[in-house]
Amino acid sequence: MEEKETQGTETQTEKSNLLAKLPAKTWAVIGAAVVAAVVIALLAGGRIKAATMHLLRTEGAVSVADGEGREVAPKENLGLYGGYQVGTRSSSYAWIDLDEVKLAKMDQDSEIQIHKEDKRLEVEVKSGSLFFNVTQPLAEDEALEIRTSTMMVGVRGTCGWVVSDGEKGAQVFILEGRVEVGAAGAGSSMAVDAGEMAQLAINEDGKPEITVRPFAEEYVPDFVRVELEEDSGLSAAVLEASGLDVLNPPDPAERLKAEYEEIIAGRPLFDYANEGLCYADYIDFENDGVPELFMIQFAPADQNGDWVYSMELYGEELGYAKQYDTADMMGPYLSSMADWDGRGIWLSRSEGRIYIHMCDNSGQNGSNWYYTVEDGSFVESDHLDAVHGSAYETGLYSFDQEITAEEFKTIADKYVDETKIVGEGPRPMLDRGILPELPSESLQRLAFLDALESGNAKYAKLIDMDQDGEEELILLESKKYVFEDTGYTYEDYVDVFSVYSWNGAGIESVTMDEGGITIAGGDSGPSGVYRDQQTGDIYVGYEGGWERGEDSTFHSLTDSVDFSLDYVGGDWLEGEEMAAAIAENERLRAEYQAKLKRFEPIDKFEFGAGYPDTIDQ
Repeated sequence: MEEKETQGTETQTEKSNLLAKLPAKTWAVIGAAVVAAVVIALLAGGRIKAATMHLLRTEGAVSVADGEGREVAPKENLGLYGGYQVGTRSSSYAWIDLDEVKLAKMDQDSEIQIHKEDKRLEVEVKSGSLFFNVTQPLAEDEALEIRTSTMMVGVRGTCGWVVSDGEKGAQVFILEGRVEVGAAGAGSSMAVDAGEMAQLAINEDGKPEITVRPFAEEYVPDFVRVELEEDSGLSAAVLEASGLDVLNPPDPAERLKAEYEEIIAGRPLFDYANEGLCYADYIDFENDGVPELFMIQFAPADQNGDWVYSMELYGEELGYAKQYDTADMMGPYLSSMADWDGRGIWLSRSEGRIYIHMCDNSGQNGSNWYYTVEDGSFVESDHLDAVHGSAYETGLYSFDQEITAEEFKTIADKYVDETKIVGEGPRPMLDRGILPELPSESLQRLAFLDALESGNAKYAKLIDMDQDGEEELILLESKKYVFEDTGYTYEDYVDVFSVYSWNGAGIESVTMDEGGITIAGGDSGPSGVYRDQQTGDIYVGYEGGWERGEDSTFHSLTDSVDFSLDYVGGDWLEGEEMAAAIAENERLRAEYQAKLKRFEPIDKFEFGAGYPDTIDQ
């Protein structure tokens, strides 16, 4: 056999496991033949030499044939030479050694063939799996290689197993040590470390592609696990090298859940101001006992007022979390301004499986999308349209094919036990699933926004009124009051201040309406928001009287201050009495104005000019 060399160019690409600490690496081999020979050589370097190979022992039904195809009776320490073939049947195993310190073990239902040229030995795994554990290097003039029809492994001082599977392609799993994986003739290679596996497959372009990813303890096959159970030193070395505790493995479900939780913890939460997750839950879409992580991400509404959303799906691969699929807005547009009950996203059940139901039923027309998960991808299982008087012909459709009302109902009725998780309108999140609660500051902002949007606010101010480090929301709202006047009652709307405070779990409000309902007659109403220059606290103010500005009332969260301008005299005064009254009134006005200077305007309302535009802020 002609010696092949593997160059040491290491290529690291994207990990297939997005969450695991050992990211997957994928290398596309350019220019190699469709059926490529892939060389895996240890970084320890050099060719590996071996002179002899023996069938150490067998268990169950094991067959041996020589280079001419003649049957050879298996026995302990049977010499294996060029052309020899060894096969195992169900529940049968064969052990092969080299110089009593290098071990290979055949799994059940496996077949190998020995190739020998001088002192260079090669084991070809035609089918099944072969475990190898080489603890000491071979002599300089010996060589040992393990290969499949598409993969070749140069073995030295490492432990793992090789799989030859027609459907999955060639695979190698490394428990201890490090190898280089490359394609013959490609002139490049990539590292595979302990705890990782490499798989060779042919991509859509007809070129060999090697994917490297981590694997977990439960993916160590039984025929390998037995060897670790019988060799405590080897199992300890594997644990140290790879972190795989094969003999005392963690709970796979708990590990996967922990990784899902780590994915969620690393993502921002949607709070209506910032893009992030609005829903997440563990859902076994494929009904195989292993739940997927299903997430919906929202972004603030676009210029048309529509929410921007997408979906993500994570699942399990070789024991670790992997991103399966993503999809952008694969259903209806969800408006932030409208709120149709028939629009949104539901989870439904049908025949024991869970489906994603996306619905756009508005008015007489309606569309329904039903999605499931197959082989890790979102797949549309049903699509129903009900069309009335639009650009399309009126009718009922399934995947654009017209159907009868009975057929339409039969399909729709398959999906039951629906739970709506996302709607539309200003607050579309109806169910957060397993997502953690938003932080207090986000909940406070949302509660204040709800208060702002629920009323008919004409003015809003977010400010710390009592200097406790927590902001309050001041709203100026129009509220209806009942008044009594000379024997009759009437209703009227009055602009009054309301203050909303956050208590850590919700909002509390107080209406500061004393001025609004007690200042009667003339030009009365809110005058603005002020800071008390004596204490620093924030007050809201009203002005009133027969002439606006003759009475002023200021309210804080804990205090109220009233100032009134009471004139003396009247039209009946003449001469010196009138002059004295005028002088006294000027003094009173100056005194009144001096008292008002205690309150520094923050936002001053000018009578007749409306209120400052602060709502959007």
